[in-house]
Amino acid sequence: SGYYSLENVSQGSYMVAFEYDTSQYQLTAYMQNAVEDTKTSKVVARKMNLTGEERTYAVTDTIQITNTNIPNMHMGLIVSEIFDMQLEKYISRIVVSDPNNRIQYDYNQTSIAKIELRAKTINDTNVTVEYQIKVSNIGEMAGYVKEVVDYLPEGFSFNETVNKDWTLKDGMLINASLTNEELQPGESRILTLVLTKSMTAEETGTYTNLAELSEVYNVNGVADINSTPNNQQNGENDMSKAELIISI
Repeated sequence: SGYYSLENVSQGSYMVAFEYDTSQYQLTAYMQNAVEDTKTSKVVARKMNLTGEERTYAVTDTIQITNTNIPNMHMGLIVSEIFDMQLEKYISRIVVSDPNNRIQYDYNQTSIAKIELRAKTINDTNVTVEYQIKVSNIGEMAGYVKEVVDYLPEGFSFNETVNKDWTLKDGMLINASLTNEELQPGESRILTLVLTKSMTAEETGTYTNLAELSEVYNVNGVADINSTPNNQQNGENDMSKAELIISI
């Protein structure tokens, strides 16, 4: 528990924003019924940019200051449950097409796949890769995945016709199809992405495709326990990669 007091405040309209550790605490319910006005919490979680960086604060309603004191503007905190959203990326299918053949390779959740192409026809070969992106709630509270980003590998092309839930923006692929879908603990969703590469003999090698959770949230304003969205940080479980090895 704690206490704060703001003195010599001029008349006007104000809000109070409390900074708190969103990875360890969550707010109690706003203005709970059957709780005395002098004890109930009067703040909600809201993202704001107050110091040059957007973060979650506990914020009051607008407070009108006239010529009287405004008491009991409480912030209620409890130790939070764990919020943890995870992303895994796999190659599920590869189709190799040249003027004479069409060969399909199917995979079961592999993160590394290797194919060999015919040298005689490589300059007329297209390689189509189907990726699966598995988004899972492995924490203890419900949450939302507002946006998934895929970092389009160099040399690969994107076709909106076969990727209706994806849009291309600034060289990145964005999927917001899960924005309004609440994921309960233990639940997962699968996103599919199809990319194509037109081959030449000089473009064999390893192609890495990264995907990341670029924005996640929950109604309690609790931060993900072990990941920062949209930071491309290796070792965090909100980002994953799949590798395709192409050889002759």
